Amino acid sequence: MAESLGLARVHGSGALSMGLQGQALSEMAALQEAGALVFSQAKEPIRNAALLRLALSYAADLGCPVLLHSEDADLAAQGVMNESGLSMRLGLPGRSATAELVGIQRDLAVAALSACPVFFPHLSTAAAVAAVQAARQRGEAAHCGVSIHHLLLSEQDVGYFNVHAKVLPPLRSLAERDALRRAVAAGEVAAISSDHCSWGIDREGMTFMQAPFGISAVEWLLPLTLRLVDDGLITLMDALKLLSSGPAKALGLPPPTLQVGSAADICLFDPDAGFTLNPVSGASRGRNLPYAQWDLRGRVRYTLVGGSVVYRG
Repeated sequence: MAESLGLARVHGSGALSMGLQGQALSEMAALQEAGALVFSQAKEPIRNAALLRLALSYAADLGCPVLLHSEDADLAAQGVMNESGLSMRLGLPGRSATAELVGIQRDLAVAALSACPVFFPHLSTAAAVAAVQAARQRGEAAHCGVSIHHLLLSEQDVGYFNVHAKVLPPLRSLAERDALRRAVAAGEVAAISSDHCSWGIDREGMTFMQAPFGISAVEWLLPLTLRLVDDGLITLMDALKLLSSGPAKALGLPPPTLQVGSAADICLFDPDAGFTLNPVSGASRGRNLPYAQWDLRGRVRYTLVGGSVVYRG
């Protein structure tokens, strides 16, 4: 469908386990033949370490990187926000940051047994990023990314049960957010993602416990990332790398380039064009984002796919 529309290059991810249940392996070879370039568990960890080892071994044989959501499910305990004094005051079950670190440490150890390239796309703690960085220094094929939300927001944005700030992994403390920002500035993170997960107006009115996880942000990723440039955290070129060549490298894709003969997949944007974010004006039907009325800059003027202009802003 993506190829027929020709509006963007979409790379498919195959499920690592059947139904993402973590009970049995998927038909990985068949999924690769159908076009899957990587394998993923979405946001479902595999509890069985032996099954994870087998899955990573198969993926390594197929030459496919694996995206992992690493979290100790028992420690996470179905929490809906960061475990802290704030979660206690709000009366909401907390999700411990330790659950992410324990999950990362186990998954890195298992991945080392198979020599399978792994990518942790949405880490929320500096300790987890440091664990991946240590694995890379040992020569292991591991990369990590963070969502833009964990660099701009904190658990304080949950406020009085703001369902639009409910995301998985949860927004952490201000100190943790700042530590993640320092890790990005130090070059320890390969990618910044939108971690896009939209849900419609039919979910509005739910309580914080009832509402699904997720923020709708893919079309605002560039201007939101430019906030990090405005804050002096990274340069403009660093920001573009974290949105393009960094993710490509982590996923084992050819790095984007403007060299003669390469595919002309290009985004042209005006970095000085400012606007106030209005969720209703977005292309996505998802309105679940906590950035309403933020003043941002960076408007996309054109996008080209294979040399053809497919969007004019």
